[in-house]
Amino acid sequence: MLNDPSRNITLQTFSQATPVNIEYVHQAQMETSADYGLAWSGLSVTVGQMMHRRCAVDPSDWHFYFTGVSRRETLNLAAKQLAYIYKQRLPPR
Repeated sequence: MLNDPSRNITLQTFSQATPVNIEYVHQAQMETSADYGLAWSGLSVTVGQMMHRRCAVDPSDWHFYFTGVSRRETLNLAAKQLAYIYKQRLPPR
């Protein structure tokens, strides 16, 4: 998200989705207790934690294992999109 209140510009974009095998989601659901306090927002086990345990990958960059594209590259592209859209919204000089 990019917010420039002085120019009344608020933008948001999303990174490319990373597909996850449903078996990892089911495992994370099973490992999340029924009384998990933040259940409204997700599970207590992250995809990265599941991937680290099951596939011995870096839990902070499991994206590369699934897609061949690192988390850093994915987020960098989303940031570039925001910057480009922001520049288009700026008034001409």
